[in-house]
Amino acid sequence: PFFFIRDFSGDMLDDTVPRRGEYPAVINGFSAAGEINGFFAALHAPRKVTVKKITLSDLSSGKGVISSSNAELFTLTNLYRSEYDRNRFIGRKTAELLEYDLPAELAAGKTLPCYFTVSVPADTPAGTYKGTFSAETSEGVISAPVTLTVSAIKLKPHDRDFILSADADRWRGMTDREIDRELSDMARHGINGLTLRMAPGGGI
Repeated sequence: PFFFIRDFSGDMLDDTVPRRGEYPAVINGFSAAGEINGFFAALHAPRKVTVKKITLSDLSSGKGVISSSNAELFTLTNLYRSEYDRNRFIGRKTAELLEYDLPAELAAGKTLPCYFTVSVPADTPAGTYKGTFSAETSEGVISAPVTLTVSAIKLKPHDRDFILSADADRWRGMTDREIDRELSDMARHGINGLTLRMAPGGGI
């Protein structure tokens, strides 16, 4: 078995077969001190294997350590759901539920989607923190490197959250500059959270 990664969690499902170039996985993240960063990765099994548990090591830099106790680890359960919010029709398969369904048997050719978060303490110095995400399996320990860049940016405290739901297919067609311009406009209007959800007849 081995880890692979894609840009979008909806493209890492239990029946996903990784393409050449998507492995070995290098798991990267970005955060500010006092914030929580989420990471996605997936474990693929060319042969049947038992996955006993997943773990994250401490994340270390020359300036300090973010303890593994600051992490929450999950597996993602896939379900079929409608592409519309208010009907009974079964639509596409999605990574729907955060659980920790281990140990588990992974059949040959199947994939175990994983998700974990790291809560970065407020007093964490800016820098690049490195560690390892691992799966203990019946074939041994499988690992992937993790890098978390902690920015020197200090976010202003706020007393409320405004969240916008958007269709990811629209964002995929935009350049980085266009995305940055739109996010900046959202921030000026008080929106400080963005959630991508199933859009009627559209993407995730």
